[in-house]
Amino acid sequence: MEPPIQIESEGRKDSSRPSAVEEMGLSPQRGDEGLERLMQLLARIGGTSMAALWVVDRERSFFAAAHGFATRDVPRLSALGEQALRQDDILVVPDAAQDPRFASDPMVTGTPRVRFFASIAVRGRDRERIGVLCLMDAEPRTREDLARAALQDLRAIVEDRLRLRSDALHDPQTGTLIRRHFDELGDREWRRAMRALVPISVIVAELDHLHGFTGREGAAALDRGLRAAALAIQYSLHRPGDCVGRFDDTRFAMLLPGTGQTGAVETAERVRSAVEALYFPLDDAGGKLLTLSAGVCTVRSDSLSRTDPMSSIELATTALRRSQAAGGNRWTLAGSAADPVLS
Repeated sequence: MEPPIQIESEGRKDSSRPSAVEEMGLSPQRGDEGLERLMQLLARIGGTSMAALWVVDRERSFFAAAHGFATRDVPRLSALGEQALRQDDILVVPDAAQDPRFASDPMVTGTPRVRFFASIAVRGRDRERIGVLCLMDAEPRTREDLARAALQDLRAIVEDRLRLRSDALHDPQTGTLIRRHFDELGDREWRRAMRALVPISVIVAELDHLHGFTGREGAAALDRGLRAAALAIQYSLHRPGDCVGRFDDTRFAMLLPGTGQTGAVETAERVRSAVEALYFPLDDAGGKLLTLSAGVCTVRSDSLSRTDPMSSIELATTALRRSQAAGGNRWTLAGSAADPVLS
């Protein structure tokens, strides 16, 4: 028997990280009107009573958009979903009730009592496989050409829509998450960490010596410096799925769910040294280089209920200011060993 599939790319197997589905803001509670209309169109073209964008994150399986279904939550380990996600080409099942691979699947034996099923893989912003576009019907079908054509035609449109949705949640200048979406992920990860009894860490970082961006290039040089720093930060987050968001013009925040103090300070040092290694001059003469200061806050698993994401960000920001006051190009831990909340 094959093991349950890892839905996302090989780099995203750590179960304590936000998934690509979450980073795009997809959930069964918040429908996307454009995607909903596309599901109606897909069902109409494919000639079926049901159509859905079926995605799977770490904890559940759900329809991010659907037509013809009474519920959006679906079985996490559905055999239909597993098989569909294992292949890039189109999967067609003329009669699931007669197919030994799927006859006992809860999607077949229970609501919505699927007989005909057809699907094609869907990829997200970074070309990660995030789910499948699927057609379903309560009656078996022998003709599959309409379903194949509909899935092939609509997949590109759905993926374009997902990319537009993802782009709206990312800062266009740096490619990091916008503040609103970072905050939403922070709240969600906080609740998840409380359930899983794991720590959570936050790093707040800011570029040093911003007055050095003067001379011929001015604001354009600052823009290039921010983009370079954002890339350095993203490449320094070795656990795929760690979130980095742009908090204001010059500050970035990093969310590290499931990461304790040791891992957090190691990450902060990687970020600091990566920005320093850019060798990005701040003036025409190249006498001073771009550097970054950071503050690190780690909250223990048994203390999560006594604080919140914003409080941890404020503590990390206070530690950041201490780093800057000490001359910059360094990181500082928030609190102390005696603090009952911080590790």
